[in-house]
Amino acid sequence: ETEIALPRSMKDALARLDPAFVPWSENDRRRMGERVRGPSVITGDFDGDLLQDVALLGRSGADQVVIALLSNLGAVTAREVVWRKVRIGTGESRSRADPKEIPPVYLESVPRGTVNSFCWVVGPTDAIGIVQPGLARFDYVFQENHFVLGSP
Repeated sequence: ETEIALPRSMKDALARLDPAFVPWSENDRRRMGERVRGPSVITGDFDGDLLQDVALLGRSGADQVVIALLSNLGAVTAREVVWRKVRIGTGESRSRADPKEIPPVYLESVPRGTVNSFCWVVGPTDAIGIVQPGLARFDYVFQENHFVLGSP
Protein backbone atom coordinates (compact mmCIF):
# COMPACT_ATOMS: atom_id res chain seq x y z
CA GLU A 1 0.00 0.00 0.00
CA THR A 2 0.94 3.64 -0.42
CA GLU A 3 2.45 5.12 2.72
CA ILE A 4 3.08 8.85 2.93
CA ALA A 5 4.89 10.56 5.81
CA LEU A 6 3.53 14.06 6.35
CA PRO A 7 4.15 16.55 9.17
CA ARG A 8 1.29 16.78 11.71
CA SER A 9 0.30 20.25 10.43
CA MET A 10 -0.26 18.86 6.90
CA LYS A 11 -2.16 15.81 8.19
CA ASP A 12 -4.42 18.10 10.22
CA ALA A 13 -5.07 20.43 7.24
CA LEU A 14 -5.91 17.43 5.04
CA ALA A 15 -8.30 16.01 7.64
CA ARG A 16 -10.07 19.38 7.95
CA LEU A 17 -10.55 19.67 4.19
CA ASP A 18 -11.55 16.08 3.43
CA PRO A 19 -11.66 13.51 6.26
CA ALA A 20 -12.54 10.73 3.76
CA PHE A 21 -9.41 11.30 1.60
CA VAL A 22 -7.00 8.37 1.22
CA PRO A 23 -3.95 8.26 -1.06
CA TRP A 24 -4.31 6.46 -4.41
CA SER A 25 -3.05 2.96 -3.74
CA GLU A 26 -1.74 -0.03 -5.62
CA ASN A 27 -5.13 -1.68 -5.01
CA ASP A 28 -6.89 1.30 -6.65
CA ARG A 29 -4.59 0.97 -9.67
CA ARG A 30 -5.26 -2.77 -9.97
CA ARG A 31 -9.02 -2.35 -9.57
CA MET A 32 -9.07 0.18 -12.41
CA GLY A 33 -6.74 -1.88 -14.59
CA GLU A 34 -4.05 0.81 -14.71
CA ARG A 35 -0.94 -0.31 -16.53
CA VAL A 36 0.88 3.03 -16.52
CA ARG A 37 2.21 4.04 -13.15
CA GLY A 38 3.46 7.40 -12.04
CA PRO A 39 3.75 9.31 -8.80
CA SER A 40 0.72 9.98 -6.64
CA VAL A 41 2.68 12.43 -4.46
CA ILE A 42 4.78 15.39 -5.64
CA THR A 43 6.40 18.43 -4.07
CA GLY A 44 6.94 21.97 -5.33
CA ASP A 45 6.42 25.59 -4.34
CA PHE A 46 2.77 25.79 -5.43
CA ASP A 47 1.82 28.87 -3.36
CA GLY A 48 4.89 31.05 -4.03
CA ASP A 49 6.19 31.32 -0.45
CA LEU A 50 9.51 29.59 -1.35
CA LEU A 51 8.68 26.63 0.94
CA GLN A 52 7.92 23.11 -0.27
CA ASP A 53 4.28 22.14 -0.65
CA VAL A 54 2.81 18.69 -1.32
CA ALA A 55 0.22 17.50 -3.85
CA LEU A 56 -1.54 14.17 -3.33
CA LEU A 57 -3.56 12.03 -5.74
CA GLY A 58 -6.16 10.02 -3.87
CA ARG A 59 -9.78 9.09 -3.51
CA SER A 60 -12.71 10.32 -1.51
CA GLY A 61 -15.95 8.42 -1.84
CA ALA A 62 -16.61 7.75 -5.54
CA ASP A 63 -14.15 10.44 -6.66
CA GLN A 64 -10.50 10.58 -7.56
CA VAL A 65 -9.16 13.86 -6.21
CA VAL A 66 -5.94 15.89 -6.15
CA ILE A 67 -5.34 17.89 -2.99
CA ALA A 68 -2.55 20.39 -2.40
CA LEU A 69 -1.11 20.92 1.07
CA LEU A 70 0.28 24.45 0.99
CA SER A 71 2.95 25.49 3.50
CA ASN A 72 1.60 29.07 3.46
CA LEU A 73 4.58 30.45 5.40
CA GLY A 74 4.00 27.89 8.17
CA ALA A 75 0.20 28.19 8.42
CA VAL A 76 -0.53 25.02 6.41
CA THR A 77 -3.74 24.96 4.38
CA ALA A 78 -5.25 22.30 2.14
CA ARG A 79 -6.88 23.08 -1.21
CA GLU A 80 -8.68 20.81 -3.65
CA VAL A 81 -7.03 21.07 -7.07
CA VAL A 82 -9.40 18.96 -9.18
CA TRP A 83 -11.59 15.85 -8.97
CA ARG A 84 -13.32 13.32 -11.22
CA LYS A 85 -15.83 10.55 -10.61
CA VAL A 86 -14.21 7.13 -10.88
CA ARG A 87 -16.78 4.72 -9.50
CA ILE A 88 -19.81 3.81 -11.54
CA GLY A 89 -23.08 3.99 -9.63
CA THR A 90 -25.37 0.99 -9.34
CA GLY A 91 -29.15 0.73 -9.23
CA GLU A 92 -30.78 4.07 -8.47
CA SER A 93 -27.32 5.62 -8.03
CA ARG A 94 -26.48 4.97 -11.70
CA SER A 95 -26.14 8.12 -13.79
CA ARG A 96 -25.70 9.06 -17.45
CA ALA A 97 -22.65 10.95 -16.19
CA ASP A 98 -21.02 7.73 -14.92
CA PRO A 99 -17.68 7.20 -16.65
CA LYS A 100 -17.60 4.47 -19.30
CA GLU A 101 -13.83 4.16 -19.10
CA ILE A 102 -11.49 5.81 -16.63
CA PRO A 103 -8.06 6.57 -18.06
CA PRO A 104 -5.18 6.46 -15.57
CA VAL A 105 -3.50 9.66 -14.40
CA TYR A 106 -0.46 10.50 -12.34
CA LEU A 107 1.13 13.65 -10.94
CA GLU A 108 4.15 15.56 -12.20
CA SER A 109 5.80 18.56 -10.54
CA VAL A 110 6.05 21.42 -13.06
CA PRO A 111 8.70 24.09 -12.32
CA ARG A 112 7.59 27.68 -12.90
CA GLY A 113 8.12 28.85 -16.47
CA THR A 114 7.80 25.35 -17.97
CA VAL A 115 6.25 25.44 -21.45
CA ASN A 116 3.56 22.87 -22.27
CA SER A 117 1.81 22.71 -25.67
CA PHE A 118 -1.60 22.66 -23.93
CA CYS A 119 -0.88 25.14 -21.16
CA TRP A 120 2.05 26.76 -19.41
CA VAL A 121 2.95 27.86 -15.95
CA VAL A 122 3.10 31.62 -15.53
CA GLY A 123 3.84 33.58 -12.41
CA PRO A 124 5.95 33.01 -9.34
CA THR A 125 4.90 29.42 -8.50
CA ASP A 126 5.43 25.85 -9.60
CA ALA A 127 2.40 23.95 -10.92
CA ILE A 128 0.75 20.61 -10.34
CA GLY A 129 0.80 18.60 -13.55
CA ILE A 130 -1.85 15.92 -13.97
CA VAL A 131 -0.67 13.54 -16.67
CA GLN A 132 -2.99 11.37 -18.71
CA PRO A 133 -0.51 9.07 -20.51
CA GLY A 134 -0.72 9.25 -24.28
CA LEU A 135 -2.91 12.36 -24.18
CA ALA A 136 -1.56 15.40 -22.30
CA ARG A 137 -0.35 16.97 -19.10
CA PHE A 138 -2.74 19.50 -17.58
CA ASP A 139 -0.99 22.09 -15.42
CA TYR A 140 -2.85 23.62 -12.46
CA VAL A 141 -1.53 26.85 -10.93
CA PHE A 142 -2.49 28.52 -7.65
CA GLN A 143 -4.02 31.95 -8.27
CA GLU A 144 -6.18 34.08 -6.00
CA ASN A 145 -6.54 31.36 -3.36
CA HIS A 146 -7.56 28.48 -5.65
CA PHE A 147 -6.13 26.29 -8.42
CA VAL A 148 -6.88 27.03 -12.07
CA LEU A 149 -5.92 25.23 -15.24
CA GLY A 150 -3.00 27.05 -16.86
CA SER A 151 -3.65 28.26 -20.40
CA PRO A 152 -1.57 29.55 -23.31
